[in-house]
Amino acid sequence: MDINIFLYDDFDTIDLACPVWVFGSFPKEFHLNYLSAAGDVVNSAQGMKVWTEPLAADGIDGIFVIPGGRGARRMIRHDEKYIRMVKECIASSSACLMVGNAAGIVAQTGLLYNRNAADYEGAENWKKMFTAAVRWIPDAQWVADGKFYSCRNSLSALDMSLGAVADLADMSVAEKIAETIHYKWELDETGYY
Repeated sequence: MDINIFLYDDFDTIDLACPVWVFGSFPKEFHLNYLSAAGDVVNSAQGMKVWTEPLAADGIDGIFVIPGGRGARRMIRHDEKYIRMVKECIASSSACLMVGNAAGIVAQTGLLYNRNAADYEGAENWKKMFTAAVRWIPDAQWVADGKFYSCRNSLSALDMSLGAVADLADMSVAEKIAETIHYKWELDETGYY
């Protein structure tokens, strides 16, 4: 299964690292693709450089992952063209995983309208302006609503990614990955993790 990771300048390195750690631990099941709006080198907020391929909506198959970061705000305010491209990619993907404020990017596409999402730490006024009609679930570490998976912060991305593996591949694969990365994975009975 392809894991398509959408990057933009000033994404958070750890928001990328947690899903990559999960999916990258099982290369026989998952193939990682790093994408950006135009392709080229993308810089994280912490100075990590990642070589990416150009985003092409017709070429997306599998899971679409978006890390959070301070660059998310800039993208929402200034890049309508790229928001449309992200929307097309998400629409053709089998699942969309959002870390922290990356949910704001997806909300801007309209795809989270009347959906549940994990409430992330961030400026409340900004969320009200750019993420109207999203049902934010307070205190949830991560939430799945249809093909949309969201988590409140970087560390919750481990659990969210494992949950997506359990749903989209198999629970035994998710358990093997957790064992491989030496992570104690605990599920919550409420449905919100």
